[in-house]
Amino acid sequence: MIVQPSFCEHWKTLRLVALTKDESSPMAVVRLWTHCQNSRRWVFPAMTPGQLASICRWGERKPACHVALLKAGFLDKLPGGGFTAHQWGEHNAQLVQKWTARQVGEQKRSGAKPNESTPPAKSDDHRTIAADALDEKGLDEKGFDRSGQDLKRLNDAVGDSQPVGETGPERSSLNRSQEEALMGNLRELLGEDEMARAGGHWRDNHVRKHPELLFRVLAELERALKEGEAIRNRAAYCEDLLKRWKA
Repeated sequence: MIVQPSFCEHWKTLRLVALTKDESSPMAVVRLWTHCQNSRRWVFPAMTPGQLASICRWGERKPACHVALLKAGFLDKLPGGGFTAHQWGEHNAQLVQKWTARQVGEQKRSGAKPNESTPPAKSDDHRTIAADALDEKGLDEKGFDRSGQDLKRLNDAVGDSQPVGETGPERSSLNRSQEEALMGNLRELLGEDEMARAGGHWRDNHVRKHPELLFRVLAELERALKEGEAIRNRAAYCEDLLKRWKA
């Protein structure tokens, strides 16, 4: 990953500091770029603002992480949702070329045809690079995608090295980055007061035990809010869905 010596004095960096009134805010950009290198991609079509804030460790800064990075020019919004790190692939072309060469070599050895339409993925990565948006087709009676797309979408959003549901004897376990990303999504949708009051409950009883179900519940909450449904207590709404869908 290339970080130019002029980064600290670049106009985008200065713009970000001016927006946040925080001299340490550019560290969020470095964390985003580190995330791109670790996950070997820079396009995240399923990433939510809350997940981005968790990756960047944005905390209580204002404006919101995605708003600040978009205004400063470090981030681009994808038409179908999600984000991409602005021109990260171009600035790290040599690194990307190495990834591509490795991927092509492995595909040749395995007899697979190289896919040149998407950024390269790790050879041991079972996630999709461009997960399609979830729809109502192929869902079971509890709202899960039978193809496992819910898991792929969550893994695509956090982009870490261990896929959800494939991390050990407990198929619902998350690694640290995935857990924090899901907690960030909870914080964004349920609010700081709820997380201060019952954050431990959500982490211990839902994030760690039923991440796939919780992810689907939060997607349903987002849909309801976008459609203007009156939800007086978001936490109770989610708890009710979790209880009913577990049955």
